[in-house]
Parts: sequence; structure tokens; C-alpha cells
Amino acid sequence: MIASLGLPAFVVRCALDGPAWHPVAAALFAESGALEPARRNMAQIVFLDPDYRAMVADWPEAAREWVAYLRRDAGRYPDDPRPAALVEEISAADPDFRAWWADHGVRMAGSGARRSGTSASGR
Repeated sequence: MIASLGLPAFVVRCALDGPAWHPVAAALFAESGALEPARRNMAQIVFLDPDYRAMVADWPEAAREWVAYLRRDAGRYPDDPRPAALVEEISAADPDFRAWWADHGVRMAGSGARRSGTSASGR
């Protein structure tokens, strides 16, 4: 079903894992689109992929949203070790994540648009 969409689309589940990607969405996530499904994680991409950070015109706003989504999942699935492991990994690598995680923001998932600084080809 996701492959039939003409717009960038992806599925995100607990701990921001992204097992299903539309080919157009994969192009937007820099080299992350080439990752095997088990390694596709939006929190890691947003904070640890410098290409993604440079591509998103409103990166700070987008990144804060992903932090809030991860906090939501950490609270929703307290017995799942993946959210805590991601927080530890990304906190060690990114000062923005550490600061925004300390804000304790929570956000429900939805859909929306995100501007990028890319060409029409998606990059």
C-alpha cells in the first residue's frame, strides 16, 4: 500500500522505528533510505545524520517534535527497552537532543508537512 503513494510516506512504530518507506521518502532521508529496515529509526536519522539535519529547512522545530514523539513512546511502552536505549545513544552524541529531552515535552503522532531545502528530485 505505501508503495502506491505518489508522495513521500513512511510508517513509524514504537521507538520511532521506520520499517516501511516509500521510495520517494527514502530519497528524502539521505543515505538512510538505503538502510535495512531494522536500522531505520527516525530519532537516529534526525539527530545523527548530518545530511538530514542540513536538508530540513526547519530542523530545530522538526527535531523537537521527534524528541516529543520519542518521549511519548517511552511513556506509552515503559517495558520496551528501545526508547531508553535510543535516549542514551542520542544523548551521548547530540547536545540539542539532551537539552530538548530535559524539557519533558510529549507530542501525539499525526501527519504533516515538512519543508526541505532540496531540489524537486528530493535531495
